[in-house]
Amino acid sequence: MARDHVRRRRADGETPLADWPEIDAVIVDEVQDLTCVGLQLLHAIVGDKPDGLLIVGDGQQAVYPGGFALAEAGVSVVGRSTVLSRNYRNREAILRYAAAVVAADSFEDLERAPEAGGRDVVADQPGGRVEQVVLAEPAALRQTLCAHLLDAHRERGIRFGDMALLVPTNAQAGTWLRVLDQAGIPGISLLDYDGTATDAVKVGTYHRSKGLDFAHVCVPDRDQFPRPRRPAEPDDAYRERATLERRQLYVALTRARDSLWVSLREPPPAITVA
Repeated sequence: MARDHVRRRRADGETPLADWPEIDAVIVDEVQDLTCVGLQLLHAIVGDKPDGLLIVGDGQQAVYPGGFALAEAGVSVVGRSTVLSRNYRNREAILRYAAAVVAADSFEDLERAPEAGGRDVVADQPGGRVEQVVLAEPAALRQTLCAHLLDAHRERGIRFGDMALLVPTNAQAGTWLRVLDQAGIPGISLLDYDGTATDAVKVGTYHRSKGLDFAHVCVPDRDQFPRPRRPAEPDDAYRERATLERRQLYVALTRARDSLWVSLREPPPAITVA
């Protein structure tokens, strides 16, 4: 309804939003997480004026089901689009580790033709630290992760406020907040975090971490996501869900700027070199 209202006003030669001055430009970040109609509304507000609409997005970081091509939204970028291939957030080791999670999955990057998952991205920041441990027992995981956070704080000088602990669900986040509290580690839920500086470990879901970044990130039970196939789940539905969940995991891993800690329930498969 909002889109159609704005379109009618523009067709009648009126300012799309009657009580607002003419809008010079609309800038959209994370466009892959909008709906098609949402982008059509923003396009209608500014119209087709030169340099009126700037959109930035990454289909490989889409965390919601669905998706659309720009052509479906009536936005033509032929000859007016640029692929950004330099990563300024993650140090190289973290970027390479996270990229391996989605390397085999093609994705739609707002165009009709799918893109290959293993794309070339240049890490602007060299180095980085990725620590991967195998912890099958929940008690061992809780003890080891808390000890790791304390060590990172005391020995490596990382502020608690620059750390995050990311999990798939709010229920798991609540459990980990209680674990941290029992270990004497300050924590704050991302549900309550408003951007105000606070010296507490940020604890929340992969979804909630979207758009944030931290010096150090912990992702426990990393190999339990994507979740196992559900009973009677069709092949196509499982493949689509698993691909989406790998993208969500990729988003969580790439919240880390300098260092990343992950735990696995099972040892990674051995690689045989001929």
